[in-house]
Amino acid sequence: MGPRSYNVEVPRTSVFRNAGCLDELRPSWQELVDHAPTASPFQTWEWQSTWFKHFGQAKRPHVWALCEGDDLIGLMPLMESKGPWKSLRAMGSGPSDVLQPIARAGYEAAVAAEFAEYIKASEASRLVDLHQIRADSPLASHFPDAFPQATCLLLDLPSSYEAFLQTLSKSLRYDCRRMDK
Repeated sequence: MGPRSYNVEVPRTSVFRNAGCLDELRPSWQELVDHAPTASPFQTWEWQSTWFKHFGQAKRPHVWALCEGDDLIGLMPLMESKGPWKSLRAMGSGPSDVLQPIARAGYEAAVAAEFAEYIKASEASRLVDLHQIRADSPLASHFPDAFPQATCLLLDLPSSYEAFLQTLSKSLRYDCRRMDK
């Protein structure tokens, strides 16, 4: 009897660059965000597509995706400059907070590793700007010299407004409650 063969899905990387790619990816993107524990509102299809519509006119979409079978397990919406110096930057740069790859639960390290390999091997760009990455993200570990000064700062807030008020001084709590009326 010969060795057993297993049907294992190997993740595959795709890059979408056409003008309608954001709309094409919408259902999968929304489903991915629903299953990505670290996804922020700034990584949703709604935010990214609206941002690109208003601020990305001089750029081309460059959306990196990682699939396992038919399932989208990782996504990094980027945009590419059209000028002579090609550059890649996270879509939503500026007014958004964290703009790192979106990864399905349990796939965070694998998505970060695949995206890092894509960036390192990519000839699509001479400059890659990923300054809105959390310093503790799995992606940051693949570029250890790039993130000490370029981190996205986050504030962990209590679970409710009342709990937040309890962290303030008595006088500041009084002022906040007075302004709520």
